[in-house]
Amino acid sequence: MQWRLAILLPAIMTVQACERQRPVVSEELVRELKDELPGITEQCLNRLRYGGIDAMPTRADQCFEMGPKKLWKGLWRNDFEGSRFCASPAESCSSDTSGERIWLSDPDNILRVKTGDEALYRIEFWGRRTLKAGAHGHLGGSDHDLIVDEVISLARMVPESPGDDS
Repeated sequence: MQWRLAILLPAIMTVQACERQRPVVSEELVRELKDELPGITEQCLNRLRYGGIDAMPTRADQCFEMGPKKLWKGLWRNDFEGSRFCASPAESCSSDTSGERIWLSDPDNILRVKTGDEALYRIEFWGRRTLKAGAHGHLGGSDHDLIVDEVISLARMVPESPGDDS
């Protein structure tokens, strides 16, 4: 019995060593990403570490700590390469509007609004926001990502004059 163990144990250890994945991304890059993207989960970092950028999920809730689902109301600016949510009592919402820059995400296509529609909407919905501010949305230009889980109401706003947000 002991001789079997003496032969099998090194073989098992060799197989386990072969099964260990080797990182495809440097630890330096992983650390930089962790610093630049507060709230990113270890699970997501491991996907990056061993699978490269192609292994990274595209949804914020698959990679970042999210707050609880809550009711949100406000304005949503849907642009060609932009998405900005401005919580009530906001009267306008554009890239120049002051306050938190919140990227409104619709990963399940609940809003059914054409990308590039470039319109302003009054919206009420249930959603979850990233807990920590970081670089979210297109080219990391937003502080938070806010995922729409259920739409209560969505109404396109008609501008009073060309270029008017309200």
